[in-house]
Amino acid sequence: NDDEIPNEDSQDAQVNAMNVMNPSRFPGMDRVEGGSHVAYGVRSGVYGYGGNFISAFLGQSYRLGDDNNPFPEGSGLSRRTSDVVGQLSALYGDSYGMDYSFQLNSADLSPQRHEFDGFASWNRLRLDTRYFFAKGLQGTTIDENREQVENGLSYDMTDKWRVRTGALHDLGENPGLRKAIVGLDYFGCCLSLSTTAERQLTTDSSGDSSTKVMLRLGLKGLGEFEKRNDRNERFPSDFD
Repeated sequence: NDDEIPNEDSQDAQVNAMNVMNPSRFPGMDRVEGGSHVAYGVRSGVYGYGGNFISAFLGQSYRLGDDNNPFPEGSGLSRRTSDVVGQLSALYGDSYGMDYSFQLNSADLSPQRHEFDGFASWNRLRLDTRYFFAKGLQGTTIDENREQVENGLSYDMTDKWRVRTGALHDLGENPGLRKAIVGLDYFGCCLSLSTTAERQLTTDSSGDSSTKVMLRLGLKGLGEFEKRNDRNERFPSDFD
């Protein structure tokens, strides 16, 4: 952790169910967690035939020393006793699935972070949903709670053609629609083609709204080629 080593890949340190048991909870190689700590948790699950399962995990860690803690405030690791983290996952065939993870304050179990991903599929119709919540960090540039929900819906018109749409909503301090997309996909034996129109809706403080049209061409065994046409609200002539 020499100060002469620039910290480029280890800035976003965040305890979660995937790394609480790791020797070092930094995401990259530019910083290494020093000192001694003990991690403990419990994992259980029920697994059936055909890949069906439900599993749960709950864990926490404790630093044996209180000196030279390298983690920033809000990471869940800035105190000797880390935040409580957990994960609940389930899958039922190809029809239903979910993954929910959380981070709770070690002092009062108040929510610090929630993430949920789920899907439901009924023959040709599929629904995907994602929810995210992160508590604001007082004294930093991210002092507001962040909360978003994203939903996507797709329908297989035939074995080769699929239509899809989706939307991202902000539920935080300035609620509203932030992104809307519509797309059409083609899947052939040797060729795949995807066209997506995306509308970004931002606030005055976060930037300018924009519209993107993306075309992706895929050749099996050779890779994909993608072309974008971005249109920003600052340049009305782009729409001519």
